[in-house]
Amino acid sequence: MAKIPRSFSLCFYPSRNFVLSGVYALKSVIYVGNHHFTSRIIKENGDVWYPDGIETKSTSIAEGNIHSQDPAFNTCVRHGDVQDACGVLYAIVDL
Repeated sequence: MAKIPRSFSLCFYPSRNFVLSGVYALKSVIYVGNHHFTSRIIKENGDVWYPDGIETKSTSIAEGNIHSQDPAFNTCVRHGDVQDACGVLYAIVDL
């Protein structure tokens, strides 16, 4: 698991900064493209899952482990459609 420093600034908007303490783990990346949102979910063991209600219905597709993939996750390509990352979710794992 990649660790974020105990104190860091994360800028969501040009005029707003947040200072957080603790160790955070990436839990999900949200993508948008062609008027459709999808995501990747990262489990505690690093396994990456791709759920998509339109494509996969109620199941998720295993995509490997975050430690063996490109950690940037900037884009998600499915069936030739490119979706850009538009949001991330982190969860605190250590104070």
